[in-house]
Amino acid sequence: MQAARNRAAEAVKGCVERWKQGKKASKPQFTSRFASYDARTVTVNDDHATLATIDGRVTADFVLPDEQRDTPHAACLFNDDYDVKGATLHYDAVEDCFYLHVRTKLAVETDEAEQGDTKHVSVLGVDLGITNIATTSTGRFWSGGELTHWHREYEKRRGSLQ
Repeated sequence: MQAARNRAAEAVKGCVERWKQGKKASKPQFTSRFASYDARTVTVNDDHATLATIDGRVTADFVLPDEQRDTPHAACLFNDDYDVKGATLHYDAVEDCFYLHVRTKLAVETDEAEQGDTKHVSVLGVDLGITNIATTSTGRFWSGGELTHWHREYEKRRGSLQ
């Protein structure tokens, strides 16, 4: 459900961008059934993919045509230097078959020299709230009493000005 919403939002954003550039763009229409998957919900192996469904994970064998094996796309798909970032499963009603469009991205290894000085390795967690504006993982609290006081004062002032 969320993936469908995200895809629709991206399509609308694309239309708006085209309009801003003075180009024509029509209302987006999705003509085929599809399901979007992110890196958590799809796993691609050499001859099959596992997909998350509402009934659990399913394994789907896939066939990559021989003429597709030597393409740059296949080189990225079967190369350990690339990570699968997601996929879109399309249903073709004419041919009565499914197509899995896999998105990959070159894996970037972080080098400690690039990250700079890493003397401090502890992490500070901060929880933002209402009663306590901030609470840290070290146990420090910041009360929101004064902030709440000023919120009430400004609310009264806005009410009297109306």
